[in-house]
Amino acid sequence: MANKYKVMRFTGVPLAMDDAGNYVIKKDENGNFKLHTWRIGKHTRGYFHRIGQVFLTENRLRVAIVQDFSVSFNKRHRYTPMERFLDDYVDKKVIDEAESHLD
Repeated sequence: MANKYKVMRFTGVPLAMDDAGNYVIKKDENGNFKLHTWRIGKHTRGYFHRIGQVFLTENRLRVAIVQDFSVSFNKRHRYTPMERFLDDYVDKKVIDEAESHLD
């Protein structure tokens, strides 16, 4: 099938910017946050390089990649597609904090 493409899914943490312009984890009013899952879609732009890379969702939310997995092409519809990869990366301390919430 010529229309098949490599599918990966990512566990990511939504981001915000602090006063200094650095990426930080976006937290609720109680200081909590959740990890979410997205996948590469047919029209996703850019390329995945490594953990800590930032991408945009289809709703323009910036997310840092915490984990990556290969996904069977036939199972891709279980996950929300992402928009595009950015050339931005978060500090290791952001990834370490996000990883503390992994199952």
